[in-house]
Order: sequence, then C-alpha cells, then structure tokens
Amino acid sequence: MDVLRDYKSPYEDNRNLAVLRGTKMPAILTETGFISNSSDLKYLKSSSEQDEIANKNYRGVKDWWFD
Repeated sequence: MDVLRDYKSPYEDNRNLAVLRGTKMPAILTETGFISNSSDLKYLKSSSEQDEIANKNYRGVKDWWFD
C-alpha cells in the first residue's frame, strides 16, 4: 500500500459522487475491473479472485485506518 500513498487519482478531488454523497458513515468506492472486458470479467467471476479482492480492500482500509 505504500506505493499508493503518493498516488494522486484524477478523481480524488471529486467528493460529490452520488454513490458516496448521501452516506452517513465513512465510505470508499473501489473499481476492480470492467465487465465489458473479457479478461476482467473472468477474473471478477472467480470466487478465489473475489476473495482476493475482498481481502485486499479490507487490508487497505485497515492499514489506512490504523496507520
């Protein structure tokens, strides 16, 4: 995750996203692939890959929260 600490997303300053705007709690939005891309779709449909995505999202939030 250290690699991402200095990464500046072009969307980082857009804090008015509809999916996040109405939340009453801290929230994140992750985009893990495109279902229109056959390679991404295969990856996203795999239960082992879903577990990996979930674990990486969890660890990223946990590391950020407790850092």
